[in-house]
Amino acid sequence: MSDYNALGITVRYLAFPRQGLQSQAEQDMKAIWCAKDRNKALDDAMNGKGVQPASCNVDIAKHYTLGVQMGVNGTPAMVLSNGMVLPGYQGPKELKAFLDEHKTDKR
Repeated sequence: MSDYNALGITVRYLAFPRQGLQSQAEQDMKAIWCAKDRNKALDDAMNGKGVQPASCNVDIAKHYTLGVQMGVNGTPAMVLSNGMVLPGYQGPKELKAFLDEHKTDKR
């Protein structure tokens, strides 16, 4: 994320278990959101190191529902401030160029 941040791009996350609610992915996402170090937990999960069980008061179903309402139907996906959905991975430089070209309004 530091590469995105260095280009002035702010990223906020929603949990979106592609396998749907009540899946192992939902449980893993809950553990990531509840981890002491979310960044490390997410990195570990993405690198196949597994997720350490953790629990807290987070409603992954709300995240998922919001994603569906925004038009997300897979991951990765980005929702811009104007509501436009960009599916698939966008590298930092590519995303910056796209944002500069399309100048989304900041809210």
